[in-house]
Amino acid sequence: MNAIYNQISQDILLPDQFLEIGTSTPDRLYAWAIDDDNHGVSLQPITWGKLLNDSERAARYLLGSGISPRTPGDAHLVCVAILAKSSYWVFVYEIAIFLLGWTPLLFSEKNNFTTLEYLISSAVMVVVDEDYYVSAQKLQTSFPSLKICRLEEQLLNNYKPWSRALTSFEQVSKEKSSVALYLHTSGSTGPPKLIPLSHYSLIVYASIGMGVGNKYNGHTIYGPLPIAHGLALCIYILYPLGSSVLPVFVTGRSPLTAPVVLSHVQKLPSPSMILLPPVLLENVVHLGSSALQVLSNCKRVIYAGAPLQSLTANALLDAGVKLVTGYGMSEAAVLITMDIVAENLQDNWMYIRFLDNFDLHFIPLDQEKSLFKLVIGRGSTGLQPAVINHENPLGFHTNDLWVPHPYDPNLWRHAGRQDDVIALSNGLKVNTRDIEIHLTADPLIAQAIAFGAGRFAVGVLAAPTSAYLNTHEFVSSIWTTIQKVNSILPKYAKLLRGMIIIAKDNKPFLLTDKGSVKRTETLELYSQEIDHAYQALEEAKIPSEHRIHQTSHIPFDNVLSVVKQTVNNVAGSEIPTTANFFDRGFDSLGALDIRIACIDQFEEQLGHSISLPLLVAYEHPTIIKLATFIYHLISGDVTAIEGQRNAQVEKFQSLEEQFSAAFVQKRRQLSFISDHNDCTVLITGTTGSLGGHILSCLLKYPQVSRIYCLNRLSPGSAVTDRQRDMFNQFGLPLSPLNTESKSIRFIQGDLSLDTLGLEPEIFMNLRAEVTHIIHVAWQMNFNFKIESFENVSIAGVHHLMDFALSSTRANYPTFTFISSIGVAGVSSTPVPERMIPNENASTIQTGYSQAKFIAERLIEQAAKDTGVPCNIIRCGQISGSTKNGAWNINEYIPILLRSSKQIGLIPESFSDIRWVPVDFAADAISQIALGPGISSNDSSVSYWHIEAPLSQPWSLVMENMIRTSDHVIKPVTLRHWLDTVVERASANVQPGLLPAVKLIDFFSQYDSHAGAALPVLETISTRTTWPQINLENGIQWIDKYIAYILSY
Repeated sequence: MNAIYNQISQDILLPDQFLEIGTSTPDRLYAWAIDDDNHGVSLQPITWGKLLNDSERAARYLLGSGISPRTPGDAHLVCVAILAKSSYWVFVYEIAIFLLGWTPLLFSEKNNFTTLEYLISSAVMVVVDEDYYVSAQKLQTSFPSLKICRLEEQLLNNYKPWSRALTSFEQVSKEKSSVALYLHTSGSTGPPKLIPLSHYSLIVYASIGMGVGNKYNGHTIYGPLPIAHGLALCIYILYPLGSSVLPVFVTGRSPLTAPVVLSHVQKLPSPSMILLPPVLLENVVHLGSSALQVLSNCKRVIYAGAPLQSLTANALLDAGVKLVTGYGMSEAAVLITMDIVAENLQDNWMYIRFLDNFDLHFIPLDQEKSLFKLVIGRGSTGLQPAVINHENPLGFHTNDLWVPHPYDPNLWRHAGRQDDVIALSNGLKVNTRDIEIHLTADPLIAQAIAFGAGRFAVGVLAAPTSAYLNTHEFVSSIWTTIQKVNSILPKYAKLLRGMIIIAKDNKPFLLTDKGSVKRTETLELYSQEIDHAYQALEEAKIPSEHRIHQTSHIPFDNVLSVVKQTVNNVAGSEIPTTANFFDRGFDSLGALDIRIACIDQFEEQLGHSISLPLLVAYEHPTIIKLATFIYHLISGDVTAIEGQRNAQVEKFQSLEEQFSAAFVQKRRQLSFISDHNDCTVLITGTTGSLGGHILSCLLKYPQVSRIYCLNRLSPGSAVTDRQRDMFNQFGLPLSPLNTESKSIRFIQGDLSLDTLGLEPEIFMNLRAEVTHIIHVAWQMNFNFKIESFENVSIAGVHHLMDFALSSTRANYPTFTFISSIGVAGVSSTPVPERMIPNENASTIQTGYSQAKFIAERLIEQAAKDTGVPCNIIRCGQISGSTKNGAWNINEYIPILLRSSKQIGLIPESFSDIRWVPVDFAADAISQIALGPGISSNDSSVSYWHIEAPLSQPWSLVMENMIRTSDHVIKPVTLRHWLDTVVERASANVQPGLLPAVKLIDFFSQYDSHAGAALPVLETISTRTTWPQINLENGIQWIDKYIAYILSY
């Protein structure tokens, strides 16, 4: 029974391979059989001769059904299903079916009756054991012609072996492409589907070794899998045929627990390869060092089917276990080598090394090439996957996601499935599998599902490993893990406290037969809890006044303590009581999280419900201000609340006075650096849509010798990659970013610092080089109050102006600032191209526009005091690109249209359309910024307006939306539209899909001014001075815009 490495011929059919080996070397060892039903564990050898003899007797038994043997090459297949508990004898019947020329259809033991009924339609007979005989009778009711054959073991000795006739060369040629075997998908990602495997593919699989080859000749492989599993095909057929690896059959009714598996492994002779699901490996780790020692004696321990927790992997590796990450599928068998992937397994155990059986096409899914999909193409042997579902390249798209190793190009890490990547309602993508893997590394979390497709925030459903007292206690216990996960996630994907749902004991996660989570079904089980979480996070009923239903009297110090603890928990760090939330990295989701966390905490403290405005964190953006507001609210002090509102107005006025007096007369120092015709431009905000288009325009000017792109630091992504993403999104040519004819330098800084956050050497070089400054970057948030713009946006203008005044060149650089139509406030007449009168300041509605107004005053004062040449360019509505319709979907027009689609209603009246496409606006700004700076008044500030001079009615947008929706969308008044947005969110009808909820206050301003009375910018001076610029109304590209916006 010595092991022999097979050199099998690819010109012999699969059943003839078993016939050849069983006849020529009958005493050669084929497999081991383990029986643990009796006294302890017994181990018995199975030879190739015994397997063939048993299979030939089973073939004779099967012929008693009246079905004749099929001649190889016959076009008509005879499909026979097998439905039985896996064992050596089930495999015997599978080989018997092969010998008879029939095609076995292997059913998973976990299939429900509906699935069996769906898959069995092509079968003429089903072989069943006692456990499934009743199911077979039910199937026969649906398919009366279906024969039933009981799987017999002992009776086979009464049957003479049936001899298969020799197969001719002509028959082999015809039969090789025929289906030899049917497997089926598991159903974990959709309805199960049959997977046909040809004779040729199975023989080629076996002959090339499938990652085993002769390295493991004579070794046992223990993988207690159902016969119908794709890996079982490798273990029981492909490996023994091609590599003389010895499979192990397990007979017994006791469940395969970790102790049972270890008792089996200890019985096996020769170094063993062990294939186990992660859950069993986790259980082995829990058994301790003696259990780990058993696995450490094995040649390889392979896990597959689900992710392995890092804690489990580390424990196995520390014990000396030679761990291999497995990967394969029924459509293409095993795809990995069984070798250790790297010497340093501690850092690399999760990576795999692919075989070269197929052409593997790794296709990047992002500009950074950090995430890839895999398409398995035809291999050099002519082998191709059993299923083809992808064109260009042709092959099988696995739907799996892959991350390359940072150093070794031959190693890849599985990163979930492509359907694990969800798109939020804002179009941004999130890989939920990454979140789940990191969460389940916490020993307190047994299972986790991240969700949020089509919503505005990501949520998590988590199952604790043990009982807990209440949700608040459990979330607090895992909050350190949540913070770690948030630290590696994009800002828009961070997990909020209010979106963590804890699974209940009476509603456990639903699992597949592989032990993996049934995501869709489990999320459906918790659909009500998920909907309630979103409703609580984004409650849209914003009261016009604070109605106190029940007042309470608790000391202010207590309120302050609760608010401080709540905010710090959300932030994950200590926030000073007077620090602005948004200066400390909070965004819109963070603001919502603060609100919901405060509601939870104070309702628990007070014992009754309270209502906080949706924008409470924006309106009171420090701990002390928020605590003061909540204290007055729960005390019923409406007068004090109104006083806080008045303080907002006073803050605006004080900032205006502060920055208007920011500059004093400065004398220029003489410089030895003379100016010349070449321009060096410092531009901010180039990764945004307008800034990026301006950069694209600047690259076309021959006089621009160098461009410095100053952008904010963004952890986790390189600024060059962000720039390429932006260019790609808007259809801008990427080649100029790489051209050597222009000198582009991307630098990251911080405008809140007087050095712009730059290294001293870079700062000094810029002082000597820059001839033009174009300041585009600005915080885009219409909910922020004025103080949220103070430390970065307003201070940023101040610091850039200080930089301009510190220039060591002969002349000051020209300073161009991109302002907004909002600085005009409410105006019934067109706004001229000059300084905005002070009396307009009181009508400016948003902190965003108030901050722009102050920035204009700062620039005007600097120009007056120092003579620095300045351009203030006020932009109206900048629309999307004329090239592909791309439009920043977080701007208010895309938000309005996306929300209209969701609720089936659109405002019949809104502000008239004076859109200028972003590429036209960028071209105009570039010309003005590089121009001579013709002043329209006595100061050195020139004012310019970018807005379409000819307006078009809103009805054109409305009619296009109605037409695009096949008249599903109906026109209503703006007030009706606003009320519906509020009602839908309150009723929790997909609130996450209503981005307009976050701009209710902003849209309400349009309603209060009846749309038509909003400011109109005069453009006479701009168009006269710059006749070549194009301010054509963007309405003509409305089809492109709507198609792009509604694609998200």
